[in-house]
Amino acid sequence: MEVSNILKMLNYADIHFRKDGFSRFKELYGSYIDRSLLEKFVYFAKELAYEYLEKDEVEKITEMIKQGKQSNSFDQVTILKERIRKSIIILEYFELDRFTFQCTPKDKYNMQLNRLAHITQLLKQDPRYVFGYQSNDEISISSIGTANGSTDKIYYILGILIQLGNHYYLSDGDDKIKINLQNAHNKSFFKNDNPEQVDIGLANLGSVLMMVGEWNDHHGYFQVTNFTIPFFNLKKNIKSQMENSDLKEILQLDTFGVYNKILKFSSAQEYQTIERQKSLNIFLKDDFDKIWILSNFSFESLLSIQSFEHLIKQAIEYKLSPPGAIVFLGQFSSQQIPNHESLYGNELVKIIKQFADYLQKTLLFFIPSYNDFPLAYSMPKTPINLTLYMKEPTQMMHSLSNPCRLSIKGFNIVIARNDISKEIRKNHIQSFQAGHEHLCETIISQQYLGTFQSNQICYKWNYDFAMLLDPSVDLVVLCDLTADQFKYQTIINETQVMNPGNFQKLDFGIISFNNKKQTMCCQTANLNQK
Repeated sequence: MEVSNILKMLNYADIHFRKDGFSRFKELYGSYIDRSLLEKFVYFAKELAYEYLEKDEVEKITEMIKQGKQSNSFDQVTILKERIRKSIIILEYFELDRFTFQCTPKDKYNMQLNRLAHITQLLKQDPRYVFGYQSNDEISISSIGTANGSTDKIYYILGILIQLGNHYYLSDGDDKIKINLQNAHNKSFFKNDNPEQVDIGLANLGSVLMMVGEWNDHHGYFQVTNFTIPFFNLKKNIKSQMENSDLKEILQLDTFGVYNKILKFSSAQEYQTIERQKSLNIFLKDDFDKIWILSNFSFESLLSIQSFEHLIKQAIEYKLSPPGAIVFLGQFSSQQIPNHESLYGNELVKIIKQFADYLQKTLLFFIPSYNDFPLAYSMPKTPINLTLYMKEPTQMMHSLSNPCRLSIKGFNIVIARNDISKEIRKNHIQSFQAGHEHLCETIISQQYLGTFQSNQICYKWNYDFAMLLDPSVDLVVLCDLTADQFKYQTIINETQVMNPGNFQKLDFGIISFNNKKQTMCCQTANLNQK
């Protein structure tokens, strides 16, 4: 069979070649392989996925390669799709230096331009928008250069909100236009048929905004009549992807560019030039129907530890099945971290040992806060000391990046811990009477987990790519650091958004899965509620 045909078949199934894969595969599976295959063999997305291929599946794949089947319904694709529906998949997108990066205003502005390009690309996929001025009922977005100084026409423009002196401007990188927001409305351009849907979003310096208005030649500015954050109509449900798309699309969960690089290649030679990045951890678990989210969990507060113990005891008392995973979000480092013997983290280890039977198959995920090292500005990653001694009672403990992305039973879930609410509200350019719905609307519509302002700390800009969302997100969990953190859940454009509340106030979140109907829902709870 020709090499190109084998590549085409296995590439369709999202199975990739590796130079030393054949010899390593033989070590694992011995004779369970077609010896006539190339002196390279396949691995599924990443090294840790060797466990994904069992002997009977290898025989099926090998037999198909021998026969040269080229239909659109490969057995191995069906097998792997089914396993995704039963799995918890951890995607780690980035690993950056712990210390401060140098970042100039130009660097920050380039980040904003990248976001503008990302949003523009999404808008071009939405049939409600047209780029280039057209005198019809569609929303035709003109370039800023076209609208600048042009009178007697109403223009829609798109750009980044900046401030020079005492005046606001909208910039697209090539041109900028002076704008006047006095008496401007802040609402959607589209009629909203859902009475519960929030119509506007929060806008601050650095936001990518869409505006409509006309040039005022007398005052020399663009008079804005209405502005809004861009709205997209590109919701793609992972479950429908699993039914209607091939495996290559299903596994392209990482929109930060990591797996896009890995999955998109047309030949073995091209693939060999692609540098692999990060890791994909896959856990096959089909016997759970929920995970717990514990936000603001602190090792410096004995209350957090005791509340966790109480939560497990309650679950056992009410004969609830163990969660598939428990997600801890908090500031896990402190001045005490180097001397972990004195850390309350040891108390957590004792509890895990005490309830080892109940938690035997439960994954423990730790997502840190920003500045989680006391020495300098750091990228959010759990301290190594915690990682090491937590491994003693359980091999199910994993430290994740912040934000992190999980695929659980095929649902795409993003969890982030930040002062998003505080930052956006503090820098909003207009007064407002907005609740959490506006925050959620801003994040989902802008497809971005944070906010921009002129005084943003430099190091955050260096992982800006990790803050981008994708239209295929099913759930966003926002865990604010602020002391007045409150719990809520809402749905924005078919995407669920939840804040699990403050665990030190006994609030926590539950993500539930209906395995039969293949649905997901989230809710908040309190330990004092029965």
